[in-house]
Amino acid sequence: MEKRERHGHCYGAPLAMAFAMLWPSIANAQAVTEADPAAEQEIVVTASGRASRVADIPYNISAVSGKDLAVAGVSDIADLSRQVVGMSFANLGARSNGIANSIILRGLNGSSVGGQNASLPSENDPMVSVYINAIPLFSNFKINDVERVEVLRGPQGTLYGAGSIGGTVRFILNKPDMKAFTLDVESKIAAVNSAGKPNYGFDATVNIPLTDRFAVRINGGYEDIPGVINAVGLIALDSNGIPRLANPADYFGSAPVFTQRKNVDDADIAYVRASALWNITDNWDGLLTIQHQETDASDFTGQFPNGPARQHRRFRTSPAETDVTLYALELTGDLGFATFTSSTGYSETKVNSAFDDTNYGIEARDFYAGFPRISSYADVNFKDRNIVEEVRLISKSGGSWDWVIGAFYSNFKRRLDGAQTAPGWSEYANAPNHPLAVQELGAGASWADYQRLFYPDATFDTDVTYALRKRDDTRNIALYGELTHHFGPRFSLTGGARAFWTKNSRSGGQRFFPVGSAGDVDASSTQKVSDSLFKVNAAYDITDNIKAYATWSQGFRQGGANALPLSGPYAEDPSLTSFRPDFADNYEIGIKGSLGRGSSFSAALYRIIWNDIQIQITSPNAGVAAIVNGGKARAQGLELESQLALSANLDLKLGYTYTDAKLVEDAILSPGIRAFDGDRLPGTPKHTATMGLTYNQPTKLLGGNLTYHVDGSYRSSVFTELNAERGNYVKLSGFTTWNASISWSNERFRASLFMDNITDEAGVSAAYIDEQLNQPPGDMYFIQRPRTFGLSIGYHY
Repeated sequence: MEKRERHGHCYGAPLAMAFAMLWPSIANAQAVTEADPAAEQEIVVTASGRASRVADIPYNISAVSGKDLAVAGVSDIADLSRQVVGMSFANLGARSNGIANSIILRGLNGSSVGGQNASLPSENDPMVSVYINAIPLFSNFKINDVERVEVLRGPQGTLYGAGSIGGTVRFILNKPDMKAFTLDVESKIAAVNSAGKPNYGFDATVNIPLTDRFAVRINGGYEDIPGVINAVGLIALDSNGIPRLANPADYFGSAPVFTQRKNVDDADIAYVRASALWNITDNWDGLLTIQHQETDASDFTGQFPNGPARQHRRFRTSPAETDVTLYALELTGDLGFATFTSSTGYSETKVNSAFDDTNYGIEARDFYAGFPRISSYADVNFKDRNIVEEVRLISKSGGSWDWVIGAFYSNFKRRLDGAQTAPGWSEYANAPNHPLAVQELGAGASWADYQRLFYPDATFDTDVTYALRKRDDTRNIALYGELTHHFGPRFSLTGGARAFWTKNSRSGGQRFFPVGSAGDVDASSTQKVSDSLFKVNAAYDITDNIKAYATWSQGFRQGGANALPLSGPYAEDPSLTSFRPDFADNYEIGIKGSLGRGSSFSAALYRIIWNDIQIQITSPNAGVAAIVNGGKARAQGLELESQLALSANLDLKLGYTYTDAKLVEDAILSPGIRAFDGDRLPGTPKHTATMGLTYNQPTKLLGGNLTYHVDGSYRSSVFTELNAERGNYVKLSGFTTWNASISWSNERFRASLFMDNITDEAGVSAAYIDEQLNQPPGDMYFIQRPRTFGLSIGYHY
């Protein structure tokens, strides 16, 4: 029986804050709107398919301009999450931020925050879809030469499809300009607390109009990120990569030699983007974009819990190389009655990594014959490839009816191969006179001899102890549309629908070499799903500049297959071989307004019912990652944003969100692992707040302008899992991060002094915790970059 929700009235304090935040905006509306219209600074967005002011979009959307991103020093998704209120992000550092999409909006998340997601890609769709222009692709691309970022909150299923239950983030890049040649270059150098060397980087953007109908734009750069983590428990290796013995006279019992190394988490990022814009005719445009980024990171940016700051105790470092490439072609044509768009994309993500598996090695030491120098690590290499095609017809605005219709196709493939290695294991297992083997078999016996009594085909000729293979092929086809009727100049009603068909085929295999074929798993499964989802929105213009709206919308993630064995010693329950789509129903009311001169406000109340939650587990018999459906959750909350032009030179941005996200029924995920009514959804803070203050001061210094900027972000505590039965369960404290800068610029030159993370806050946002052991050395809290003080210099031509 479904348990009755026990919520009470939870909006009293948040509503009081809402009134306090929004009253200055509304009270000053008349004075501001009477200002010079030429001072208008509002951002135009295209989230709905047509160009509109943020204030005219009848749902909750935030937009950050490229100029504001530059002033705030935003260079990646972690930085962006501190500028957009209510956007949570597990900051796993340069090594892992591009491996798994950990963006959370409106509290919707069922995945562990950190854990294996720091090393392995997620098995299912993300909760928040990410687009580069019109192409869906999550990557931790450097945010540079960007026109704006649009953040759409709440389910966006009708227009943006699978993986948009929590919302959608769109990065809109600057297009080539056919009017003028421009060149922008910038370099920076900074001192980072606890780092052994400076942080430096440079980037350049050149825009070249080749004719009055064709232009190219090229952007590229490089950043050297210094390490700040000291590894104090590394196992020392000999020239063959084998752990050194602390006591060479005791081969079977000697512990390893330990060593230390400073600043192990350094990283290099190189990126380039080239785009070409062709005005084919007066009515048709073509935009070709090629983007590539390489990230080479040496280790996680994480520290041991309850230990000295910026130290970890893992036995090995965990390097990773990530290469991401995107090819995109966008065609736009004016058909008279409508605008036609076609977006074709091909993306490829390659990750070659090794991650320390210290905790596993300690847990399994008895199985490894008591190997006292075990320092297990896993090599994981995977390649994702996605082909996307989307076409849309968008009606011309101005009549009583507006509509959008479209078709979407994607073909996703993942190829993942992994191997777990315990250096020195083969030598140890084959060494004669292992104490236990001698006891059972007599003098000269090795552990390998003893093990083969039970597993005749066990293999001990390599240090590789485990091998993994995964294959994932997913095809998605969808048809969608939205239709809006304007009942006069103030009231409009919109309906939307999306029908989709998916096919997911997965296969996988694993071998555990110390037990031979008894540890083999080889399985495959295919799942087909078709369904539909809908949206209804009503909007009313209270005044020419203030809009109220109400929305019911749906979002979903695709169902799929789990490649699990159904026979043999590791056979799983057949019910685990597939998982259903999960759906969210969003009920939302809001009010928003444009007050002129760049001032605006928005407020939204929402309630989301999330059914058949997809949750990743480890299968009980084969120990393979699998997705199961885990019951129902509810997220409800309040979102507030206010942007005020306090004067011609002073701008203030304020944001606040309250989120109450939890399970509302019990669920059995797998034998021995349950979820309970009342469990908070992981990674979801109840409170977040942002503040940004920017003051522009004209100066006589070379005819330039001074800009003073300060911003802060706060998020309250989070849990990293649903409960302790899931593992990796810990409560992470809330924290506040402050940044500030002073910049000077004129038409040609610019310079900026900046300080990020002024208070040197650790900012723990994710964890890797093994609760089966008592604070093992592999445990880690992932932290943000320490206090950084630097100088950037730029030139524009």
